[in-house]
Amino acid sequence: MLRQEKYAGNCLMQKFFTESHVTHKLVKNNGELPMYYAEGTHAAIIDAETYRKAQEEFAARYGVEIKNGTAELATYMYHGDGNYEKPEFRFRRPQWSEEQRREHAEVYKSRETFPYTRYDLSLFITCEGCGEKLSAKIYTFTDGSKDLRWQCHWHPRIAPDAPKPMVMRDGTLKKIICEVLGLEEFREDAMTEKLTHISVLGTRLTFHFKDGRTEQRTYAHEKRKRCPRRY
Repeated sequence: MLRQEKYAGNCLMQKFFTESHVTHKLVKNNGELPMYYAEGTHAAIIDAETYRKAQEEFAARYGVEIKNGTAELATYMYHGDGNYEKPEFRFRRPQWSEEQRREHAEVYKSRETFPYTRYDLSLFITCEGCGEKLSAKIYTFTDGSKDLRWQCHWHPRIAPDAPKPMVMRDGTLKKIICEVLGLEEFREDAMTEKLTHISVLGTRLTFHFKDGRTEQRTYAHEKRKRCPRRY
């Protein structure tokens, strides 16, 4: 907010100019044309001394220059004559350390540490290839119906060579869970009471029970009726 001279009641004119009457492209004025600084053009929100101190603080924190009374933005996109050199900016120290970031990230990887799950199978299905949890995604079809499915987004970056899990339908997964647990209908409390988690590798589902045993099933899509196209 405090990077515009207008808050102090002043106005710097011709910051931008039209490149040509053919392209009508608006480009930033980096000295190609003169700029005009007018003071007291309108009512100020803050006084001039406060604005000056704010610009000095910006310049001290980020290691930038003050031009036309305003501190420049801290950015790495310096092209100049084409020779790119990363400037030595004195950025502020991050509020969180790397250790704090890792500890905070671990909270969202387990139902025990992050109990506020949105769906029944949230944080319960693990990919054996990359070790990450499968994410939920809602698919919308042409007839307006929606379907919740589970997929792994981390494979390309973590384990590109490992078999990637299929995009699995939530309803099909729940039917397989009922088959393994001997339930007539799916219940989340019954699932978490007997299972620790479900791991998946390709089309192979492995159910990990709390007593230490495991059972495997093969995931297969149920055929979905063709949706009529709406015009």
